[in-house]
Amino acid sequence: MAVGVPLEGIGFRLRPVVAADASFVLDLRNNPQNAKFLPPLPGTVEDQRNWIQRQHQLPGDYYFVVEDRRTGLAVGLTGLYAHAPDSDGGLIEWGRFVVANKSLAAPETSLLSHRYAFEVLNVREVFGYSIEQNEKVIGFHRSCGLEDRGLSSTTYKIGDQVHRSLCFALTRDQWPDFKAKLTRTARQIVQILGRKP
Repeated sequence: MAVGVPLEGIGFRLRPVVAADASFVLDLRNNPQNAKFLPPLPGTVEDQRNWIQRQHQLPGDYYFVVEDRRTGLAVGLTGLYAHAPDSDGGLIEWGRFVVANKSLAAPETSLLSHRYAFEVLNVREVFGYSIEQNEKVIGFHRSCGLEDRGLSSTTYKIGDQVHRSLCFALTRDQWPDFKAKLTRTARQIVQILGRKP
């Protein structure tokens, strides 16, 4: 689903993915260091452009490029999708989350993704999956304060292997503490990068 306004953070921002981002999406997702725990994106840049144009028509599906606010460079991707609204806001899945190697955007990407879910879409809960062997991302989710709900029935096929996944979630009640913690982290990262928050 196409959204028009970027979501500004402290050091990074989320802006909607557009067809012109197709090459960046393919390069980032299919980078060997990133692709180890991500289902591959087959096809050409043109195929990806067409997919992005179709994604813009999907209700409840939000796909973002993560940009460095100072340089304007794209450094990652994140998405919210499978929104199942109900009278209390419903659930939404967080995924398509990948940042460039050596980028410090991950904590603020998580913060901004959840901010969009809770403060713009007003959902009750955000959930997502990480492949069981992806210790780096699992450790990141736990350190951020996402609730580890253990093994899920969701599996991912990468190459010839089927991987089990862990489910992580955050509820509306947990959001204020999560937001405060990751806002502090985002400010620290901006300082590390030698910028003013």
